[in-house]
Formats: sequence, structure tokens, C-alpha cells
Amino acid sequence: MGLAKDNKMMSKQVTKPRTLPSYKMKLNFCFLLLLLLLLQMTIPGSAQCSLDAIVDKKIKDALTGLDN
Repeated sequence: MGLAKDNKMMSKQVTKPRTLPSYKMKLNFCFLLLLLLLLQMTIPGSAQCSLDAIVDKKIKDALTGLDN
């Protein structure tokens, strides 16, 4: 009987619940990801707008070059 009790105790020791540090790491990762996404949204002028402005400037320069 003593051996059966030892086996039960060993099986309980093997299974561990989710540890607190891994939970905190997942929480920190999600927080940083959300922070980066919000920071990206707050930066004035997106890359597409600046590309459109560059293309518009090039077209205007080409048209003024043709007029001369």
C-alpha cells in the first residue's frame, strides 16, 4: 500500500498547472503588440499618402516640363 501512495504522489507532482511567469509573458507580449499597433495608427501621414504625394509631384513636374 505504501508503494501505491508513492505512485499517486509522484503522478501529482508531474502534472503542473500553468505557471505565473508564462502567463505574465503572454500578457506582456499582447500588451506590447497592442501598444505597437496603436503607436502605428497615431503617426501622422501614412506611407500610402506620402507615396501618393510623391507621384502627384512627379506628374506635375512632368506636365510643367512638357508645357515649356
